[in-house]
Amino acid sequence: MLACLLASGAAAPPLYEPSLRSKGHPSVAAGPAHFALLLHGLVGSIGLPASDSIRKMQGGSRRLVTLSALSHLSHVVRANEADGGVDVHIHSWNPELAPLIDELYGASLRSSSHEPVETRQKARSQAISIGRGAAQIARHERERQLTYTLVLVMRLDLVLAAPVRLRAFSPAHVWFSARCCVQPASTEQHRSAVEATCGPLERNNGPWRDAARVLLLGTHARGQGPKWGTDKRVDSRRVMGFCRPNYHGNVKSSHPLATQGEAYVLHDWWFAARTHVVSSWLDIDRNWEQYVSTLVEAGVKYMWSHYIWAMHVHDILNLTSAVRFSADVRGQIGRNAWVRLEHLRRGNGVPIGSVGKPYDNNNPVVTYLAEDGPHQLMEPAGNAYTDAVGICPAFRRLGGGPEVSPKDLLPRPIERDADGRYLGLFSERFAPMAAQCAEARLPQLVVCCGWPRICAVQICPAEDGGGLSSLEKHHRSARQVVDYTRNDSAIVSLLLHRVELGSLGPGNSSGEMGRSKAAAGAAGRPPRRRRTSEESHRIKRAAGEHPGGVAGR
Repeated sequence: MLACLLASGAAAPPLYEPSLRSKGHPSVAAGPAHFALLLHGLVGSIGLPASDSIRKMQGGSRRLVTLSALSHLSHVVRANEADGGVDVHIHSWNPELAPLIDELYGASLRSSSHEPVETRQKARSQAISIGRGAAQIARHERERQLTYTLVLVMRLDLVLAAPVRLRAFSPAHVWFSARCCVQPASTEQHRSAVEATCGPLERNNGPWRDAARVLLLGTHARGQGPKWGTDKRVDSRRVMGFCRPNYHGNVKSSHPLATQGEAYVLHDWWFAARTHVVSSWLDIDRNWEQYVSTLVEAGVKYMWSHYIWAMHVHDILNLTSAVRFSADVRGQIGRNAWVRLEHLRRGNGVPIGSVGKPYDNNNPVVTYLAEDGPHQLMEPAGNAYTDAVGICPAFRRLGGGPEVSPKDLLPRPIERDADGRYLGLFSERFAPMAAQCAEARLPQLVVCCGWPRICAVQICPAEDGGGLSSLEKHHRSARQVVDYTRNDSAIVSLLLHRVELGSLGPGNSSGEMGRSKAAAGAAGRPPRRRRTSEESHRIKRAAGEHPGGVAGR
């Protein structure tokens, strides 16, 4: 199948009208599949985030969707054949990629729908795509008169590096990705820990010298990284801990979002639940203004899916007690994985801090000398030196010490503090959320040094039924596919509507705090404001009236 696709890749694919396709292929596994994989959303280009492609005449990357599909088929579909099998259902905002997507998933595909983008509000668009995909799944369950044990919901452009064993996810729970963020060194305990690890490194004395310092620190715009104890910015992004919403300070409510913000952040690359839970994501679209109003009143800056999903689970579905976290999905956004795989393809890589395009500037590769030999690692995919995907099973702190395995830490119970909270942050209601960041429960803090901040070196398997060798194989196959060019005649009519969406005013590029066009009109205000000259130039350029390429990442 893939050979046929590659052979035909030199010619632009035909136009494909948005439609719903139901497949009648026999299941890959014997009998009806136990699990469903729901892929959703918008695929962007290699050099452009998916959300930015809405405002530009840029079709989704055929290479990226090929790389992602090959990893899904290998690490989800085939990996679960012995455990009951997986059916694939897809809803995308990429009608220009529909023939390729449907052909790639082939006999595993049960239904697919590929529609034009309907809104620039990213979280809302994602929820709509998930909800419509869930409707396809529910329809298929009625037709076959059997429900799926579990549905794995995943971004269409997520690249996987290892098998995802769905039998490990209890259907009694709602599963999300384990995740940590880097927080300021806000206490004396934090600052002491940073001084012990980063002080010698950043002052270029002690055991960290010369090449090792350059390896871990990189280069700052001023020629050196800010040194601990000498730069006013050194407290920022220093300690691994729980993520929290971005606030603008204008709090108008006592909602837990404002008082227990760490409970209201969920990673939005994937989740797993029963079909009826997944179907509820469409309610986010139906009640969008309610979600936005609650976030704004709580002082939250951005309307991101991270916060919207948490509100939905905690306050609408009341499923907080069912939330669980897993580190078993080793995935990375396709455009980031592609950049790192390109470096590996080149051979020895380039040192941190070197400047070049299109790859070196944001994602340089280094060679890290470990006890078992040299390893090629990338500038952080999640604040750690890692491989092309990240989320590896274990890591080592910069200051040395034994390996730490977040995967092993996650199942361990967390004891309640003397004041009735968990890890000093979470009330009894939000107790399950205390498991989201495994590193936060370690007695020794994980601190971050250098510029950009590096917190650890991840221990990534060379081959765990996946790993880099499989990824490199998929990457080689995907590189043979011919990508679209800007204003490609085969897709321009399918993308013209994106120019109109891009002219609605910038709103908030990180999540659309403002009201939608329809809501603004209903409130008696004009749905659009006058464009600035810069915006007009951008729209005209996207429509082909100005020369020049599409801006990079």
